[in-house]
Amino acid sequence: MSGKAHLYSYQPADASWHYVKGTSSNELSTADATGHSKLDQIITNTSSSSDSTAANQVTMINSLAEIESAVDTVNDRMKVSIENDAIGLSTASNQSTANASLASIDGKITNCDTGSVTVSSSVLPTGAATETKQDDIITKLDEMNDGSNSLETFSTTALNFDNSTSKNTTNYSRYSVLLNSDQTDTALVIQASQNNTDWYHSEYYTTVNSLVDADGVSDTQNNYVTSGDCVAKYMRVRIYSPTGASVKLSFNLLH
Repeated sequence: MSGKAHLYSYQPADASWHYVKGTSSNELSTADATGHSKLDQIITNTSSSSDSTAANQVTMINSLAEIESAVDTVNDRMKVSIENDAIGLSTASNQSTANASLASIDGKITNCDTGSVTVSSSVLPTGAATETKQDDIITKLDEMNDGSNSLETFSTTALNFDNSTSKNTTNYSRYSVLLNSDQTDTALVIQASQNNTDWYHSEYYTTVNSLVDADGVSDTQNNYVTSGDCVAKYMRVRIYSPTGASVKLSFNLLH
């Protein structure tokens, strides 16, 4: 049948297709009993090994079923993965909560002028310096500065004992005394005290009797210089003049 076209007619009498041939006069004639086969016979006789069979169709259906099952499995796995990922996804509700929190934070933040910051209250760490401790330090510094080279100028009263300002010797080990007087009968003594009230001395009064031009103004100046160890918490210089004198006194503490 390959390469040829054929015409068939259906016969209801036997419910089959019959081959129709052409005559020599170009007319159509039906098939006779010995000349041509029925169409259903031709279809049956012309089948080959490569034709589709019911068995092959079953095999194909089974393969398609396996493919469909595999696709369903992949879909299920993708669905589970997507659902798991969706657990940590941002939602409109979570975003609203975050927005509310940010608005609350904004309400608590004000502009800060770093050039003028006022601290209303603060908690100091353990061991931090307090105002009281700082006052103690200032007191110590004042005591140390008390040993600076200070000069006292005053007039003594005739036949009277006059005292210089007492010094706290807590932070010092030695002292020095420089005295200048306009009277040769001026005398002095170094005194010591533990309470700045009760005063003691272990030496006799020493008379100022050196005539030198100490300040470059007059050659009638009487000067005296001495030094020693600090023997008590407080020390001072006591001055005596029978006639009264104008004196300059420098009592210094030394480290």
